[in-house]
Amino acid sequence: RAVTNIPVRLAPQSSTKVARFNEKRFGTIGERRESFLSLELRDTDGRLLADNEWLFDEFRNCRLERANVRVSVEEGVDGWAVTLNTDRPAFGVWVNAKGIAGEFNDNFLALLPDRPRKLVFERRDETARFADFKRAVSVMDLEKSFGTNGRSASQGTGD
Repeated sequence: RAVTNIPVRLAPQSSTKVARFNEKRFGTIGERRESFLSLELRDTDGRLLADNEWLFDEFRNCRLERANVRVSVEEGVDGWAVTLNTDRPAFGVWVNAKGIAGEFNDNFLALLPDRPRKLVFERRDETARFADFKRAVSVMDLEKSFGTNGRSASQGTGD
């Protein structure tokens, strides 16, 4: 794992090219299919402003290890939330609450180890019950949807 920090100062409402890399810097096509780039934009205090991941080929051609995405569902003062954790990188992760009217504040995201993501569910039906929501939550990712290892395409919380 290599980390490159590039300090940049920008005026408001401006943009600039920060760096340009030749993809061969990251190995052969075979090596690149087993890796990805994780990009982060942080402010001067180290707070994360934006992040993105880059795969070197179409997902179906990448040979990344299968992730075990763990789901925790909670009811808090701000409403219902789902926290996602993983042991390996997972791409195109999306959460569904089938049959419960509403939507998550984020979806179809990359999930990285040691970087849990908390998604808040905005209900459209105030009569919906948390117990029903908890049972309805399922998680998918691109690897599961391609079914390359015979794994089930849906994974409920089971709680």
